[in-house]
Amino acid sequence: MSTYQILVLTVLSLFAFGCSKQARLGIDPASERKASSQIVDSFTSLPVSKFKESGLAVDQARVEIKKSALEKEFLLSTNIISQTPTPAFSSLQSRVVMFVLRDGKVYLLDVTGNNRVGLDNIPQTLLLAEFDIFSDKVDSLVIDFNTGMKKIFLAGDMFASDDGNVDSNYKLPTAKINLSYLEEVSLRGEALFIRQIAQIETESEKRDIDSVPVEVRYQIKPYLPDASFIPVKSPGFTKVGYFEANPLLLKDGTTLLYANKWNEKKTIVFSISANTPEKYRELVKSGVLYWNKILGANAIRVKQLTDKADTAPAFDKNIIQWVDYDGSGAAFADMHIDPRSGEVTSAQVFFPSAFTESLVPKRVRLNATRVDSPAKVFRVGLKGFTSARVCNRQIDKDLANIDLSDVSAEAMDKALRDYVYEVIAHEVGHVMGLRHNFAGSLASNYDWDQRKDFVMDYYRTMKAPSLADGTAVITSSSVMEYSRFEESSWNGDRMRRSGTSALTYDEMALGYLYLGKALPEDRPIFCTDSQADLYADCSTSDAGRSIVSAAHGVYQFNLNTIAARMLNLYITKSKYADDVLVSLVPVSEVDLNAKTFVKTYGNDFAKLISLLKADIKLIAVRSAAMPILTPNLPALRANEKQYLQSEFNRLGGLEKLTEKLPADFDLQMQTQFNQLLEDPFYNSGVGRDGQPYQFSPEEKQIMKNQFALFSTEVMNEFILNELKALSGENFSFEQTYGQSFSEQKSKWDESPLVDQLATVQLKRFEFYGLSHAPLTISTEVALKDGSRTKVELPTYLFSQNIRLASANLFLNTALAIDWAYAEKQQASDMIENEISILGDEAKIDKAALPKDARRWLLFNKEIESTLGN
Repeated sequence: MSTYQILVLTVLSLFAFGCSKQARLGIDPASERKASSQIVDSFTSLPVSKFKESGLAVDQARVEIKKSALEKEFLLSTNIISQTPTPAFSSLQSRVVMFVLRDGKVYLLDVTGNNRVGLDNIPQTLLLAEFDIFSDKVDSLVIDFNTGMKKIFLAGDMFASDDGNVDSNYKLPTAKINLSYLEEVSLRGEALFIRQIAQIETESEKRDIDSVPVEVRYQIKPYLPDASFIPVKSPGFTKVGYFEANPLLLKDGTTLLYANKWNEKKTIVFSISANTPEKYRELVKSGVLYWNKILGANAIRVKQLTDKADTAPAFDKNIIQWVDYDGSGAAFADMHIDPRSGEVTSAQVFFPSAFTESLVPKRVRLNATRVDSPAKVFRVGLKGFTSARVCNRQIDKDLANIDLSDVSAEAMDKALRDYVYEVIAHEVGHVMGLRHNFAGSLASNYDWDQRKDFVMDYYRTMKAPSLADGTAVITSSSVMEYSRFEESSWNGDRMRRSGTSALTYDEMALGYLYLGKALPEDRPIFCTDSQADLYADCSTSDAGRSIVSAAHGVYQFNLNTIAARMLNLYITKSKYADDVLVSLVPVSEVDLNAKTFVKTYGNDFAKLISLLKADIKLIAVRSAAMPILTPNLPALRANEKQYLQSEFNRLGGLEKLTEKLPADFDLQMQTQFNQLLEDPFYNSGVGRDGQPYQFSPEEKQIMKNQFALFSTEVMNEFILNELKALSGENFSFEQTYGQSFSEQKSKWDESPLVDQLATVQLKRFEFYGLSHAPLTISTEVALKDGSRTKVELPTYLFSQNIRLASANLFLNTALAIDWAYAEKQQASDMIENEISILGDEAKIDKAALPKDARRWLLFNKEIESTLGN
């Protein structure tokens, strides 16, 4: 080798060393703070029998720390396990800690260093806990760990810099422990393991203070980060999204954010819990291994546990935990990380039996599931609690709109198995570091009006559907989407097949994080949780290639399934309860609340109309321009208008997509409900106790009578909902996606679509405000000159509140000052002509009008006044 070659290699090695050091900025501990890799050199567990003389024999063991371990760095990882209704876990924020001895007590310090600006500034001390010393030995200290840990540090491990609730400031939210004792102190592998049984204070939504039983698990191990792990800086959330370690604060005031990831140089091993039914083990395994389609055949390995005592959460295993709990509403993912580097150290997935065959007969028979309340997902209700669960995949929401008719048990079982595969892949995707991608559905290649045929084709053939030309139906670019049930199942079916590739966003996102691949310019569209209230088309549980297709399609689906949903409500309230804790009631006591129903199922019409607002933003258009620069905004808005115009035109135009309800919509609902109720497939079944149930003739009649009233109420509420939306009454993406505040009312945009909207509004006013009913009012009108005249006054098809709502249609303003100028004038002329039926107002003695004529006049003057505002 030449001198020149040696010199080049030396320079390259020094450069690589420098890059490696730079890449690990803020991670590696100083040499004097490195603890021994052998846990026995730092800690010991002492049985409680050695302390009987103290009279404190509640704890099963004591923590003994070697004096040589003081002022050394350890990684503290914590899990909290809520105990009711069934144990469920959440990891809490991992911290690099140090034990120090000061004035006869041992203190626990947070030395993670994320919030330390520089090494040579004023010393920084972040105190976590204080421990009394039971015994001071020559080379060790026995400490009261239980009493010292009378507070739980509630911050979660999963930092996300786009979350408005978190920032780089150091915070220590805590929950008070009322009662506790140590159930276990042991050495496991190279870590100290502690189990604390506790009762903690929680704050309910009503601000009441309650106590909740929990188990807290601590792991303390030497902080010796893997030298082979190279962290990856988070690229932000404009093109792709990852969970992040808490930000490292730099001396220039900026922050360094590392994405959460495993060390790709090592095989990642997931374990399937021993209690997982045998029929699902291979299915769960294949869902985990979905990610090997990207990382390579041996990147992830799955093993089957055999000991049922080996359960999640574990610090030394990554467990897919089956839970026998049919009432559970959600599956979720959870992980621990190295807080300095973002390296994932352990992960768990909670997977309840509710996602499998346990409720299949019920779901098929109901045709559509719960309508009366949101999914009930158990959470530890601690004030300030930021759960480290990175996902709560709610099966109730996925199944709430399941599009079923007479589906065979075999087809439903296949659909659920496909769905389980996709859910497992989704949850494992989170612990691989990926955030949700709610723009995944924008990659689909079909419209909602094609969906019903695809759904039934899937249940008939038990294979994911294809387009007419044989092309596979694409539902999403990612399993990290919250798709509808069938779309998730189609994904599962396709991905389970050998030789299939991963979805395009998943390929890109994991390729960047683990394989160092650059993000392509022509990339799949991305948006995540924090952007759901920013972009109109960053939506969950949608389907179809655009927000226009999805919003219109979902709304029509909701209208078409009212009868089935209400029959389901009768069943779940009177025959087969949603939950074992719910008491059944007679059918006569089932509450049919039209306002609540329409508030839930009328939302998509408002979403569709909101697309015509001036401040609407579309990720489908803006994604290509990320990150957006201010000079580009006019061009982006022009592109968004063009995109919306194209989509509305492609799907039949604004007038067709906003077509009013049929005049006999209530009668149509009644007919459908009565037909379902007389069908044995729907009016009978098998209850939770295994006993058959059916509706008696008397119950059916009560239900028919109740539904007849409900159908009229719900039709009127849907009409009001549509009129409010068409009037520009604010539709809030924040409220839709669970935020607590509303958007400010915004103007209509200036576009051809908004011009068409004025025509739609005028026709709605004419129909709902002025449509005459068959009956008339015969009355005699007294004139001021003393004469009298007979007139026939029309009555109206719709109630006064609906008529007034139609008169409000033009109240919202638009960017164009002359928007709807002609239409507003025409509406005013219409109501003037209507009032003129009574005669010349200037000549009428209004005080002498009969009551029915006076009320007729005042109601119409109210309409006129509303139009004039």
